[in-house]
Amino acid sequence: MKSKRRKRRSRKKNHILIILILCMVIAAIAIFAIGRIANKETNNQKKLDALTIEYQTVTNDSLKNVINSAGDIDVSVYTDDSVNVLNEAIQNAEDTIKKNASQDELDDSYLNLIKAIQSLQKK
Repeated sequence: MKSKRRKRRSRKKNHILIILILCMVIAAIAIFAIGRIANKETNNQKKLDALTIEYQTVTNDSLKNVINSAGDIDVSVYTDDSVNVLNEAIQNAEDTIKKNASQDELDDSYLNLIKAIQSLQKK
């Protein structure tokens, strides 16, 4: 009789240990996932912060740099509408470079692209 009680107690202890271990594993996975999400948002914010501008003369090279930076943004975290605006601004900027545009056109493309980047809205 006593050995049956001991076995039951031992089984209960084993079940409790298994449940505790599973809880710890689930908590670790949740912490890992939250960390990945937070890191992704931080990286996107760093890219956006890097694009804060001071007035400068816009050149083809500076416009290309902003186009490249815009292309590096992880658009999966932003709404489709704001991503479409960004893609249109990127295309317009690329067209501006191809047609050897005037300084006013370069300035406009540059500013429109920056505005599109800054207007990205999270899902």
